[in-house]
Amino acid sequence: MVDLLVIGGLGVDLRVSVPALPLPAADSLTVPPIDLRIGNTGAGVALAARALGLRVAVVDVLGADPPGAVVREALDRAGVTAVLAADPGGTRRSVNLVDPAGRRMSLYDPRPWQGPPPFPPERLAALARGAAHVHVSIMDWVVPLLPALRAGLPDGVRLSTDLHDWDGDNPYHRPFADVADLVFVSGAGLGDRAGELAAGLASRTTVVTRGGDGAEVFDGGGPPARVPAATPPGPVVDTNGAGDAFAAALIAARLRGADLPAAAAYAARVAAAACATTAWSTRRGCCRPTEPVTAAPGGRAPPVVRSDRCAGCALTGPHRRSSPDTPSCRTFAADTTSSASTPHAGSAWAERSASSPALVFESGASASSPRHPSNNATAPSPERCTRLLLRI
Repeated sequence: MVDLLVIGGLGVDLRVSVPALPLPAADSLTVPPIDLRIGNTGAGVALAARALGLRVAVVDVLGADPPGAVVREALDRAGVTAVLAADPGGTRRSVNLVDPAGRRMSLYDPRPWQGPPPFPPERLAALARGAAHVHVSIMDWVVPLLPALRAGLPDGVRLSTDLHDWDGDNPYHRPFADVADLVFVSGAGLGDRAGELAAGLASRTTVVTRGGDGAEVFDGGGPPARVPAATPPGPVVDTNGAGDAFAAALIAARLRGADLPAAAAYAARVAAAACATTAWSTRRGCCRPTEPVTAAPGGRAPPVVRSDRCAGCALTGPHRRSSPDTPSCRTFAADTTSSASTPHAGSAWAERSASSPALVFESGASASSPRHPSNNATAPSPERCTRLLLRI
């Protein structure tokens, strides 16, 4: 069982600090070091929720390319279970231009999915049944699977989505809104139409985020509840991912039993803390063992090896040594015959050779590890969340 299943939205961000937005007219500009890091909306929600103590799994497509390796490593290091299908089109990527005030402009390369959905509807529904909450990113491959996903959710399991800068009219977003219980949407494209949009989604809880102006929560058809913006714990350095942190924190607080106003206030504090850090930065390494994953009863778990190409074998990407003391390696895949109610790192594992099919199931550290508190733990403060994010 996991607390949160995030569907879609993995990618990388190329973060560029610029002197101003819009950019001055010039042939070239000298900028500080440019970072390539895990990014995009699904990753933002998953990593923020993980830092807040939830057990998290993510399902998506990912390229077998260097950007994909950055994503896999960051998820593995954070202890986020990943269920991935190979995307021949490559990993999604964004170029984020960030000015000295932390404001950003994002140039998004979505790498549109080609062909039938990468997961059978029953597989995605089974994964969702093993979660306490499901959050859906507005990815193209998800659209045909939405009816089966909604129909397969058990009673009491909420489904949320973030429609980002939806204007209320673009038909692409409508199927995601129709299946959701909780809708996040940016006020940037709505202006004063937020109430009109919320009325059209009256059976759902709608949260309209407005950056430094806080948020509005529409619930039950009444007037909106205003959520004031919180004061960041330090200088604002990057607003990228603040909305994802807000969504993750509201979900985490609700799973821990908070009512909607308290959850929204907590989410505002976490979003403000996220603005005070470049939270999703990641480091690369070559064949470096890390702390062991949970071993089988009576056994010793092999260390995780992260590398583009391990010195001990010809396999690429994150994988585990087949024993702690030898360089002989295998990739590992989740046993698809295990119970659908446990699609997380505690599931059984099956060895898979380098000639495996394109569908790959990978895992981070076990959700039962002491360093990964469950949703029964006390929610960390936004300030502690910031420190945890910096360690990802």
